Amino acid sequence: MKFNKNNSKVPKINQDTKMKVSFQLFNCAKTIAQLAKEKPTGQAVTVKGWVKHFRSYKNFTFMHISDGLSAALLQVVIPEPLNNSHVTVGSAVAVEGELNPSVGPEQHLELVATQNFPFSVRQRQSPDTLRQHEHLRPKTRSFAALLRIRILTANDCEAAGDVFTAEKVYTFNPAFRAESSLTRQHLAEFYMLEVEQAFCTSLEDLMKLVENLILNCIKTVMHESVEDLKICQQYHQTVAFDDLCRIEKLSSFPRITFVEATEILQNSNKNFSKNLKHLRKEDERFLVQHFGNLPLFVTEYPAETKPFYMKRNQDNTCALCFDLLVPHSGELCGGSLRECNLDILSHRMELLKIAEQSQWYSELRKFGYPDLGGFGLGFERLLQLYPVSSMVQTLQHLLNVPVKLPTW
Repeated sequence: MKFNKNNSKVPKINQDTKMKVSFQLFNCAKTIAQLAKEKPTGQAVTVKGWVKHFRSYKNFTFMHISDGLSAALLQVVIPEPLNNSHVTVGSAVAVEGELNPSVGPEQHLELVATQNFPFSVRQRQSPDTLRQHEHLRPKTRSFAALLRIRILTANDCEAAGDVFTAEKVYTFNPAFRAESSLTRQHLAEFYMLEVEQAFCTSLEDLMKLVENLILNCIKTVMHESVEDLKICQQYHQTVAFDDLCRIEKLSSFPRITFVEATEILQNSNKNFSKNLKHLRKEDERFLVQHFGNLPLFVTEYPAETKPFYMKRNQDNTCALCFDLLVPHSGELCGGSLRECNLDILSHRMELLKIAEQSQWYSELRKFGYPDLGGFGLGFERLLQLYPVSSMVQTLQHLLNVPVKLPTW
């Protein structure tokens, strides 16, 4: 037996038959909607999602699970020996079992559980309560359906093109920096790609997602806009194009811990500080150059230097996080596994004296909150990877800055 983050006993999952249902870039597992179209062959699968309906009987418990990607529900049959009394409507669960023909008329297949564990204890809330707590409304089936309805549509005008469809949708949102930073890497207003991946328990999986994203962007632009890149390189007199050619051939980026990074800095001939708690811009540039001017992941920063919501290692000394350092712009992306244990999170918030104003943040962890990982990526800094400009300010069409830019 092992323990989940709420210290309740859970069965150990057989890793050989485990199949992830959560979304992963370039390696998407099947969704519940896709499973519902298959023939029930008794195959072993692991389904992760949220409980929408729940019925208990003497010998069996029935639940309907949604993965949030469609309106499709999967019926799960849980024998009494595997039943967990903590599971209720809204619980985030992972169920391992077999896809068998259903005896009921409403569906042609169902998942018969052989292993079952909840990620945490949940409570059901009434619709009136949800209206007063807007951050919880997307967890209801009706409001989730509303969010899935397309905001933008496209028609096949005179049969000139295909109707636009998308299985996965993302958006860029503007972010604002409340400081007058006038450097080559900072903007008062910039665009940020923010990603939160449900059922993410591995920092390596999260870094691989970022890695695939960056490599795909580079390979696509190198394939479709190589002549424009050469023009930009000639105009701005940069060496970024040569770096891109080398990065494009990589299958993965180097990975080092923060401790290893400080050892590299201290063993160099440069005058770097011996008591580093974070990496400065000059540190980032040196490390990237040390690894051949290639992208570099730095992981496991000191826990006291990172936000309270990041998960820690077992001895509570390091945060399970990473920064992606790249040529020219330094830090491009930062991510971490999120702390899901409400008791630990509440204790940290009390120490920081932010528990009262951040009550809504705690509530998100109470109701259907799975293991989570996420990252943020600055779009303009991503553009700095290309041979367009060494100054991030030149990458925006309508620049928003607090004062007139100096001349570098």
